[in-house]
Amino acid sequence: MKQDGNKVKLSVKSLPTAVIGRYQFYLKTRCPKGGAVSTHDPANDVYMLFNPWCKDDAVFMDDKEVRQEYVLNDVGLLYYGTERQIGYRTWDYGQFDEGIIAICLYRLEKSEVCPSSWVDPVNVVRVISAMETIQVERVQWFGVAVWKSCRITSDATPVKYGQCWVFGGITITVLRCWHSLSYRDQFQLCP
Repeated sequence: MKQDGNKVKLSVKSLPTAVIGRYQFYLKTRCPKGGAVSTHDPANDVYMLFNPWCKDDAVFMDDKEVRQEYVLNDVGLLYYGTERQIGYRTWDYGQFDEGIIAICLYRLEKSEVCPSSWVDPVNVVRVISAMETIQVERVQWFGVAVWKSCRITSDATPVKYGQCWVFGGITITVLRCWHSLSYRDQFQLCP
């Protein structure tokens, strides 16, 4: 805590075992002449993510280049096809796009899994993976921007059709957003 005149700067540090998700902060003050409580402003909400830079976090990644690829890289290739005919296309993961964290949180909230279990990256990966395979939108896919535009509707109603590489792209976007893709030991490709 740091005070400068009538201003106070307060720093809050989170534990590496903190539950990911949205946190709402209120400020309550007391003084000899009374007190006050701030009103909630959603613009001030704080989103807690897994932290691959923190040695004590379950998703810690020591290798800077690997962290660049699995956490910070926002464009990549998705492969599709059969064993004998493999194709690929560019995919814009969009994990840093405005609003994407709120959309990804919405996906977790819709899972009806107790938020206290969101501390475990293995559980988060499994929940998101299971949800995306049954609730993806049917559109022309080149990246998460289309998925995001569909999700910002008032009812966020999923469409029932999508190709497997689309499920993969959306799942990777959500996991990159939470920085849980760095828990890569949980992923196995089908033969």
